[in-house]
Amino acid sequence: MKVLVAVGSKYGATREIAQAIATVISDFGCEAECLDAKDVETVEPYDAFVIGSALYGGFWRRDASELVHSHVDELRGKPVWLFSSGPVGLPPRPAEAVGEGESLAEVVQAKGHGAFSGCLNSERLNAGERAIIRGLKASVGDYREWGLVKNWAREIGAELSKAKAESTEGQPAQADA
Repeated sequence: MKVLVAVGSKYGATREIAQAIATVISDFGCEAECLDAKDVETVEPYDAFVIGSALYGGFWRRDASELVHSHVDELRGKPVWLFSSGPVGLPPRPAEAVGEGESLAEVVQAKGHGAFSGCLNSERLNAGERAIIRGLKASVGDYREWGLVKNWAREIGAELSKAKAESTEGQPAQADA
């Protein structure tokens, strides 16, 4: 089973989450390919999808959102999961942990939407972004919970592995050529 893990990530922290998800799904015998959402030209060769984005003010990055919107018909009816990465700190700020991801999940009838804490490195932000972060009183630091991310990915991998086994059940074994 070929799985696309696509991500919208500005500074790379959400991309690292996507890469971890792809690695875990691969451990379940799936061929998981991790791509930046902006680099996905077609969804045709894939059997299942995990699409995620960093959250900014409750909204996904445009490239990830556009990927979902431009392929709604192809995504519906296939196994799709979405994830958002965004709130930082304890308690998480900004508080809108799910934002656009939840509505996109409804649009494509996704099997689930994972919401994960993010990472905020002020050294990578421009002056305007730093001002916004100060105004929101968001905490700088890495708040990603890798155990939660990997457990969520294991649930996806197990479901895809089960679906793959069920789809090949009863089919004659192929002889080596």
